[in-house]
Amino acid sequence: MVDLATRQVTVIKAGTEGNALSVNSKAGKIYFVGYEDNFLTIVDSATLASTRLALPGWHQWDSAFDQTTGRLYLPSSNDNMVIVVDTANGDTVSTIGVGASPVAAAVNSRTGNIYVVNYESSDVTVIDGRSNRPVATLKVGLWPQQIAINARTNRVYVANTHDASVSVIDGRTNTVIATVPTGRAPWAIAADPAHNKVYVASRVGGTLTIIDGADNTAVQK
Repeated sequence: MVDLATRQVTVIKAGTEGNALSVNSKAGKIYFVGYEDNFLTIVDSATLASTRLALPGWHQWDSAFDQTTGRLYLPSSNDNMVIVVDTANGDTVSTIGVGASPVAAAVNSRTGNIYVVNYESSDVTVIDGRSNRPVATLKVGLWPQQIAINARTNRVYVANTHDASVSVIDGRTNTVIATVPTGRAPWAIAADPAHNKVYVASRVGGTLTIIDGADNTAVQK
């Protein structure tokens, strides 16, 4: 952890093979999950004290924190489920069944829905953040790997690794409205709400695809 005021670096021991971080800005907590460790490390950003919470699943690939409900969502790829940690209620733990091999998750702050990317079943599970129940399953391209959301336009973008494409989901209707070609093996994706752009980095070939959110046209760099 880096103190930006003093530039002091503090090392905090956590789980093995760290895979994802989420920040609870209201409570000042940082959540760390390790791929080979079925524990969640919770760090108090004020004191840097840490605690560990046992998790029921294995191989958590990602984390997504809902700032409104205080719930943390952890896709557990070996168990075909999402682990939910309710940080507002004593870090209680529950699970939600999803598709095969969930590897990524994101919260749509505009609707309160959570989108879970299922790698092996090539689909996306939509979870209602109020009830914590799945409300839709959307087929996307082959072997989806990552996800980004533009809450301003209510669009969800899923990077399909095997198809070399991005599936565009309308967050209002929860339907796939477009498929945009990218470079080979898109591996990372980020949305820029201010400029309505989506940036997709490809693992093979080293290309960057820039998608215009207004009309879903794309250029490669």
